[in-house]
Amino acid sequence: MNIQREDASAKSLVFSAWQDVLNIVGQALKENNITHRMLHANNKFQDNLSAFKHDPDISALLLPVNSGAKGLNLIEATHVLLVEPILNPANQLQAIGRVHRIGQTK
Repeated sequence: MNIQREDASAKSLVFSAWQDVLNIVGQALKENNITHRMLHANNKFQDNLSAFKHDPDISALLLPVNSGAKGLNLIEATHVLLVEPILNPANQLQAIGRVHRIGQTK
C-alpha cells in the first residue's frame, strides 16, 4: 500500500517459495483494492503475464520463486518483494534480476 501511495503507477513483483503464501498475499491485495495477477493461476500464464505488462491498473504480479524467477524479463516492474528469505542466494538474485535488465528505466 505504501508503494501505491508513493507512486500510483508502480508495479511490483511478489515472490514466495510457497503457493499457499502467494494465495494469502493475493487475498490481502484484493481486500486492499490492489489489482494483481498470479503468474500461474488458472493455467493462464501468458494472459496473466501480458496483463501485468500492459494493463496500467494491475499493480502486482505474484510469482513462485522456483519457477517464476527464471527466464522472464519484467522491466515494467519497479519493485521486487521477497515474502520470506530465500535459502538459495542464486534464486534470490534470479528473482531480483527479472526487473534489473537492459531497458529498465526506473
